[in-house]
Amino acid sequence: MYTILTRLLVFFCLSAVLAGAFFWCTPLIKLNEEMHRALLNAELELDMANETYSKLAEELAQIQVNPRKVEKYVREGFRYAKPNETVFIFETVRPSVTVPLKP
Repeated sequence: MYTILTRLLVFFCLSAVLAGAFFWCTPLIKLNEEMHRALLNAELELDMANETYSKLAEELAQIQVNPRKVEKYVREGFRYAKPNETVFIFETVRPSVTVPLKP
């Protein structure tokens, strides 16, 4: 009889220790998962920023070498024109009020 009680006491003590370890580690595991997700998102943003940087660096190198690229950016960005040249600007206008058509 004494050995059965001893075994039950050891079993319940081990169960309590394991349950305590489980409840103590669960928030840490969740925090680790959140931090891992944040790290993956940061790495993805870094990769996208590196791609953007490489594209912009390539465009800058082309602008420094090719004067036609500079002219293109100036014409499109600042709407400049050469002398005796007409520039047409097309803009879409959205009506603020819609008027129903009469039948």
